[in-house]
Amino acid sequence: LRAGYVPSELEAAQIPYVVQHLREDLDRYDEEIAGLREALDELKEKRTEIKRHLVEQRGLLAPILKLPVEVLAIIFNFYCSSTYALSIKVTHPSRTTLPATLDLAQTCSRWRKIVMSQPVLWSSLYI
Repeated sequence: LRAGYVPSELEAAQIPYVVQHLREDLDRYDEEIAGLREALDELKEKRTEIKRHLVEQRGLLAPILKLPVEVLAIIFNFYCSSTYALSIKVTHPSRTTLPATLDLAQTCSRWRKIVMSQPVLWSSLYI
């Protein structure tokens, strides 16, 4: 096109057929790309599922799960003892600091049950 070439009448007559074939090729590639994108999305979903499952399985081996409830209750009691017990200290105006007892209760369902079953953790509030 930059060279200023002008096709002959015979070449000009063939150009619509060439354009048609190129469009068909382009459509085929677009369809193939769409199919590959769908396959890639499926693979990503499966990968995410496997990753989630891997994290769950690793979590089952966590040493803290081997601690009896009584030991965890003692640890929680120590952690939330007088200086920490339901104390709220806001060091920065834009941050909300939760009491230690609430932090423990929001960690996981097991810890929540333990914290909720320990009245001593909820008996005093220091602000």
